[in-house]
Amino acid sequence: MLNSSVFTANEPLACVQRRGGGQHFLLLMLSILLAGEESEHSSDDEPLIKILRKPPTEDQLRETVKKLLETANLEEVTMKQLCKKVNESYPDHDLSDKKEYIKKTVKELIS
Repeated sequence: MLNSSVFTANEPLACVQRRGGGQHFLLLMLSILLAGEESEHSSDDEPLIKILRKPPTEDQLRETVKKLLETANLEEVTMKQLCKKVNESYPDHDLSDKKEYIKKTVKELIS
């Protein structure tokens, strides 16, 4: 860890570089910036892979429902079964908040 008394954040970069500490200054600045980056977002505590895996958009859900309906026997399949299939299409996401949208989309597409 760098000793902050050697290089300060207010010290001009030219002075630090003359003293041969350009890399140390950059490391100090980075540590100062990172120390101030404490975030209150709950997503900051989640693994980064979850951030990359964004939930499906409504358009994507609509396309999934459309594809499922193309192969479904409408005389046998239930709304519950269809909702379950849509959820199975996105195993990494909780779609419970999209349930009403999925049902509405099914009704629109079959009518």
